[in-house]
Amino acid sequence: MRSVLWEIRLQQRVRLWRNSTRLLNHVNTNNKTVFGIQPS
Repeated sequence: MRSVLWEIRLQQRVRLWRNSTRLLNHVNTNNKTVFGIQPS
């Protein structure tokens, strides 16, 4: 039972991590386009 619960928790963490990385990548691409227009 412990191993099963641990696997479920690990899967949930992986899902959250993937979602967070997707959001970060989306924000980074948006920032690149915004900063790309502005002179550095």
